[in-house]
Amino acid sequence: MATLLTTLFLGIVVGSIYSVSAFGLVLTYRTSGVFNFAHGALGMFFAFVFYQSVQGGKVSLVAFDYHQSWHLPTGVALVLVVGVLAPLGGWFLDWVMFSRLRNAGEVVKIVATIGLLVAVQGLAGLGWGAATTLTPTSIFSEHVFASGGFRASVEQLASVGLTVVLALSLMAFLRYTSLGVRMRAVVDRPEVAELAGVDSARVSHIAWGIGTSFAALGGILLAPFFGSLDPTTLTFLVIAATAAAVAGRLESFPLTLAGGYGIGIAQLIVQSYMNNEISRQIQPAIPFIVLFGLLFLPQWRRRRTDHWTPPPLPASDATLSRKDAATRVGIVAVIALVAPFVVGQAWQLQLARVPGMALIFLSLVVVCGFGGQVSLCQAALAGVGAFIAAHLVVAGVPFWIAVIVAGLSVVPIGVFLALRAANLSPLFLGFATLAFGAVIDEVLFSSQAFSGGLAGVPFERPHYLTSPRVYYLAVLIVFAAVAALVHNLRRSKTGLELAAMRDSEIGVGALGVDVARLRLTVFSISALIAGVGGALLSAADNLATPFTYFKLQSLLFLALAVVGGIGSWLGAFAGAVIFLLLPAFVHEPIISANGLTRFLFRDQLDALLPVFFGLAAIGLARNPHGIAEWIRRLFSPRPKRVVAVAPSVREVDATLVTFSQATLYHRADCVLGTGKEPVLVGETGSLRPCPVCTPTS
Repeated sequence: MATLLTTLFLGIVVGSIYSVSAFGLVLTYRTSGVFNFAHGALGMFFAFVFYQSVQGGKVSLVAFDYHQSWHLPTGVALVLVVGVLAPLGGWFLDWVMFSRLRNAGEVVKIVATIGLLVAVQGLAGLGWGAATTLTPTSIFSEHVFASGGFRASVEQLASVGLTVVLALSLMAFLRYTSLGVRMRAVVDRPEVAELAGVDSARVSHIAWGIGTSFAALGGILLAPFFGSLDPTTLTFLVIAATAAAVAGRLESFPLTLAGGYGIGIAQLIVQSYMNNEISRQIQPAIPFIVLFGLLFLPQWRRRRTDHWTPPPLPASDATLSRKDAATRVGIVAVIALVAPFVVGQAWQLQLARVPGMALIFLSLVVVCGFGGQVSLCQAALAGVGAFIAAHLVVAGVPFWIAVIVAGLSVVPIGVFLALRAANLSPLFLGFATLAFGAVIDEVLFSSQAFSGGLAGVPFERPHYLTSPRVYYLAVLIVFAAVAALVHNLRRSKTGLELAAMRDSEIGVGALGVDVARLRLTVFSISALIAGVGGALLSAADNLATPFTYFKLQSLLFLALAVVGGIGSWLGAFAGAVIFLLLPAFVHEPIISANGLTRFLFRDQLDALLPVFFGLAAIGLARNPHGIAEWIRRLFSPRPKRVVAVAPSVREVDATLVTFSQATLYHRADCVLGTGKEPVLVGETGSLRPCPVCTPTS
């Protein structure tokens, strides 16, 4: 009995820490409408800052190392970090980023906060790295109370008491204080609150400051339970906190507290009463299982009221002349085909991985770019395809058949996700897919029988593909074929329906379009492409390993897909090149041995890349055409200037434009183009002149 009581109490302690972080999520979501996927990363970062101020030591500041010899008392450091630095950080982030996302679509918010997660985690890795000497210790007394076999430390009792006090204080603050009432007013009726004289910007700044303080406190309290400061582990505190917050419907602090307790208790019971091997796989997956299970409850079935209205996708090649489109594709093809013949063996090995990764990114183009859905489990889907292909090849199945079967094996997962997507908003669909991918990672990829554990599953390519150069060219052909099919999908009737669904599912459904069929189509095709991509990516290394498909990779994949351009096949390929080749490029002697680079970055330029990736994802979240749009404009003809002859001859600006999927061309100032994304027209081709603005070609 004493063992059970101790287990339940320890579960409450862990759940209390989850709840502390979840309170910050609920508060910021209630007051701004932005769910911060970087909440755990911020908690991790400020935990590093706290222990750095207490213990001192070396911290890297890019251009130089700072060796801290002074130490702050624990209480002073706690007040400084939780009471000053974290609120200032939250206020600053809201000022420069979150306040600008208030009226953005859900997917824009998700991508931007994922970009922040990647950037903050990169900053922590740059500043402290895996070799940090910081050791997390309890901020409370280590005295232990024992009675009849039941043991509880001061730290554990204080954590539980602190959480209850914070929950009660937050409820009282929002209900009885004037600032709390203004916070509730801003999120419920922001326009009315502004008319009543409420400064919504100031209220939002304060809410984000408080929310970031909760993130910092959660990271500081949780770190001692792991015994080390690990950026990845502490970053994913946000998932456990998210599960607790979803249990409270992102609204109720008492239900959030109960959800945190439930998750913590479930983890400790699994740890204490299950077989060691099963416990090792199940325990870390508990928050993800709870989160995924909660989103199956009927209470979420009416949540699909917020739709993503993304910027129009870049114009298809149909709006350009065939000559211009062929020129662009030809230049990209020549560069891709010539590359393996002008680089050395090491770079050929790097190039061999690019087409497989590009296929994974292409799967995101289908589901997110074309379908307007959210999938944060593409790494898991690719990993399933990789391991199935590896096992089939080891069993004697021909390589290409194994790749196809692996891709088809992932399709049922896509169908399952499509069925669930019908009842969820983009935000909660993001939760569901992230949780589902994390469960696969924690359970399936941790299974020795399926993934081979840390060693992975080695398998060999066919003898005619053993050369990295030949393999690269072969998989490049596969990517080109799939990209052509995806491009034709976009131009087809189904593609037009998908474009309409992205703008308004309700509207397209009212026209008689089967939205469920469209959703099933994009998730199934996306899963198939991701499975094939994962198989071909792992085959480039002759090894399928869980590290390639770690759950955090799904977030990084989405960020890089946006940077490359999530609206086209070219963006998928560009994202893969950036992800795989840019880190290798910065290690080249011309860069790494460069005097200026070494002076500025001290051989840490590669550690800065995640920061750059995250910041790029934040910057491109509102306009996710990425590098692909820049390439498209580079190879598009310059707009014409037409001289109109009038009684007094003068030159006028008559730049010709069109719009995605349009059949007319217009003057740039045509009233029919109001609110639309214009595309410059080089040659009118089969386009007809607009009868309203009567452009001259």
